[in-house]
Amino acid sequence: MEMSRERDLGPPSDLLARAAGELRQLTDDGWVRAEQSVLDRVARALRSARPVRGRHEGGDFFLSSTVLSARVGTRVDSIPGVRASSVRIITDDVDHLEAVTLAVSVAYGQTIADVGSRARGEAAAAASEALGVQVRTDQVTVDVLVEDVFVDEARDDSGADDAGED
Repeated sequence: MEMSRERDLGPPSDLLARAAGELRQLTDDGWVRAEQSVLDRVARALRSARPVRGRHEGGDFFLSSTVLSARVGTRVDSIPGVRASSVRIITDDVDHLEAVTLAVSVAYGQTIADVGSRARGEAAAAASEALGVQVRTDQVTVDVLVEDVFVDEARDDSGADDAGED
């Protein structure tokens, strides 16, 4: 029977219009109250990047958090024995840099505390250069999360050569 009912509805646009009309009759008061909040959260989640406030001699400017993440990641990648896997930028309500969270992999044999300290300093330096303001780690949180340990091929190859010479 349902098959014949579908045939009686006509083109898909008629079916869609009828379904939408029936859904409108089922509107819940709670949804109406929550609708704007949900839409605001969806818009924030889909926004390509948050702006980060910087400063130069001409005044304030905004830098995309995506650009800042890339610059910080590139700088941290330049540290021997470290690979940045992700960089998260957090801003306050007026778009000032509030925190940077780095996820890194560290070469086997590296002292994690030393690598973390160096990565923290390089991240702050990269953010300072990009934003034109001094980013100090006592004012801006720079967290370093070591997610993985890898065998550094360059170190491993040089060690293998030394072993063959003995």
